[in-house]
Amino acid sequence: MLRNLRDLFLAPRLFWCLAGLVVLFVVSHFFEWAGPIARLGFVAIVTLFVADLLLVFGADGVSASRSTPRRLSNGDINTVSVAIENQYRFDSRFSIIDEIPRQFQMRNNRIDVALGSGKDATARYE
Repeated sequence: MLRNLRDLFLAPRLFWCLAGLVVLFVVSHFFEWAGPIARLGFVAIVTLFVADLLLVFGADGVSASRSTPRRLSNGDINTVSVAIENQYRFDSRFSIIDEIPRQFQMRNNRIDVALGSGKDATARYE
């Protein structure tokens, strides 16, 4: 599981919550009532973070495959398809970011997909 931590994307929402928690801990030095709230918030954030790690990096997951033409051409239309399957037990939203060679001059290649549990989809782009 530790080798998967490099694949972890920490959303800005987590950092905003941690910043609010730091402010609450600073306030707790001046007002006693803020101490238990800050500790409870810390326990809640850590618990939710660990639960999220277990859900995302558990046994089930996502499988994806990309199929391309045998040769890609700058002058012709190249159809690329990405098949993605949600193997989680819950509905998920995915952002497929395909790194295309800069020679093709596509810089906005992001596909957002929402899949139910056990569902699959195929995204195509040219």
